[in-house]
Amino acid sequence: LAFCYSCSNAPEVDIKDALFYDLFNEGSIPSADKWKLCTPGKSVWARNFANTEGYENVKIEDGCLVLTASKGEDGLYRTGGIRSLYTTPINTRLEVKARLETGRGGFPAIWQMPKSTLPWPEAGEIDLMEWVQDEPDDAYHTIHRSVAGIPNKDDADHNTSLTDLSQWHVFAAERTAESLVIFVDEMEVFRFDKPDNADVYTYPFDQFEYDIILNYSLGGPSTWPGEIADEDLPLRMYVDYVVVRPLY
Repeated sequence: LAFCYSCSNAPEVDIKDALFYDLFNEGSIPSADKWKLCTPGKSVWARNFANTEGYENVKIEDGCLVLTASKGEDGLYRTGGIRSLYTTPINTRLEVKARLETGRGGFPAIWQMPKSTLPWPEAGEIDLMEWVQDEPDDAYHTIHRSVAGIPNKDDADHNTSLTDLSQWHVFAAERTAESLVIFVDEMEVFRFDKPDNADVYTYPFDQFEYDIILNYSLGGPSTWPGEIADEDLPLRMYVDYVVVRPLY
């Protein structure tokens, strides 16, 4: 079932001293000064953007950003996603308040990718929240980095937290030269401390700035998110706000 989660009565978020923010309370689509649409790619999360026309699955409604995963009358799957033009520097805290609907094959995520020309995952990846049907009562929190000396070899670390994603939660990531910490509603759910004698492979998170990606994607046969159940569609993620604050 799909529900309309209005953000209009949500408490105001403090944006004093914020380096970047979006409250999604103006216009019908995200500001082109702050966001661009996610583009099609070969990876599972990006492939169905090829079927999506413009902003058809990305809207601002009732003070929320609404990202939708759906199936069209033409039989093609469509997904909604945006990524920020702004990139977060070191010593910052990213906060995203969101809630979502879950269904078989759904692959929603709140995450960050580096501003870098290095091949993935050498410059890192930060996943504040992902959901897949294998662990329906949990949210995934993951970082990716490279195994030193092995090109394109992913060395991932993750944790899951028992999180009712149908309710509002604030997902946050604090990134410093010493550690990368992920929170859900101010509770620490994942920590990765910079290893001794670290280099760009073992701790890339103090080397690059990272953008912000919000998307509701879909899986499919032989994918980590699993088979899509058409009867569960459409599925939506609602985002109340995005804020980046300095830590120091």
